[in-house]
Amino acid sequence: MDYGIAAYAVGEALWEAMRTGADWLREPGRQAAEEARRRLCNTALATGVSRAIEQMVQASEFDEDFTHYGYGLELLAGRCGFALRSEFWTELSRPTETISRVSKGLAEAGAPAASALVGSVIYGSPPITLPDNGDFPGIGYLPREEIASAVEVFNGVDPSALDPEISGGVEEIRLWLLTCQTMDDKDLLCFLRIPG
Repeated sequence: MDYGIAAYAVGEALWEAMRTGADWLREPGRQAAEEARRRLCNTALATGVSRAIEQMVQASEFDEDFTHYGYGLELLAGRCGFALRSEFWTELSRPTETISRVSKGLAEAGAPAASALVGSVIYGSPPITLPDNGDFPGIGYLPREEIASAVEVFNGVDPSALDPEISGGVEEIRLWLLTCQTMDDKDLLCFLRIPG
């Protein structure tokens, strides 16, 4: 089974709406819940994800499994943010090994700061507090205040010093960061998940 990393440029308005239960988020939330039911074929997972989305949209207390909120958050990011291009990170049979190989390759190429950022982008903490009882999907988050310095770090990486097998992954992360920076200062939100 292959895993993938989906990346989104998301604005602060989404986090604020989730904190306050803003009315404008209700329609995207309804659409995301419908999408969960459709994509997950009305299974128990679909029901849990739909409930999690409703709770996030209404800023109510969370009582679902972490996984439900993770998938729900991704569906909301897709509705309220912008999906970023991902080819290198799309089909990973061993995601942990790939992430580790990219991080190690950056360190060996003399870019330790970029190496450290790879894990933060992919495995950092979610932008909102979620129940702490799971680890899938993996959620990485880099707020807009940290994007400019991350762009500098990745712009400083010498592509010729990288193993050609990882250069595509490094370039995609750099492009995600640049896109967030140029799109009216968006946050970067990533999900390690099973594609589908």
